[in-house]
Amino acid sequence: MAEGLPSGSVTLLAADESGCAWVRVGDKAMAISQTPAPRVTGMHQGMLVVEEGLVVQARLPPGSTPKSVHFQLEGQEVEATGPAYSFGGLEADGETLKAFSFAALAPGGHTLGVVSRFEDGTEARRLLPFTYQPLTTTPSYARDIRPIHEARCAKCHTLSPGRPLNTYELWKSNAQLINAAVRDLRMPADGPLDPQGIALIQRWVSSGALP
Repeated sequence: MAEGLPSGSVTLLAADESGCAWVRVGDKAMAISQTPAPRVTGMHQGMLVVEEGLVVQARLPPGSTPKSVHFQLEGQEVEATGPAYSFGGLEADGETLKAFSFAALAPGGHTLGVVSRFEDGTEARRLLPFTYQPLTTTPSYARDIRPIHEARCAKCHTLSPGRPLNTYELWKSNAQLINAAVRDLRMPADGPLDPQGIALIQRWVSSGALP
């Protein structure tokens, strides 16, 4: 049950682990939740993280200012200071956002939590599951590229309507075209890959497009 939405037909688009629902009302998409959950920039749900460091920020919704904002990862909690609310803090100049290092994480699945705590004792929380897979080895099609193809490319590039790319041989023979298309944000057709996916394809191509 959601109250206070604009009038018009409502279509549920998705729901995340924080309890936030994404809906379309008329021609607008919006997020609704029981509490004003913080948003996160620099990462998203289900992200494949291949770089050791990322700039990650909490963005607070309009409304009450929380008493504190905390990032939670692997049982550790880090308080972030406003107005930047950067997970990695700030560089020595006090203005530039500092990347948080994931180097100490074990490869595999993890969840980043962001919690806003208010004076009345309530909390608003957002959880972002992600997979950390550092590129300590040369990327391969089978391990690194095929999952991207299956998740984002297969629906258009298996038989039709796009150029067939459903085998390693086809990916390798079209490697430069694919690299340019994802780099220039022209592909996938339903929206660009995240920066980590783009970097992974670029590294795969530049290192020889191994099977």
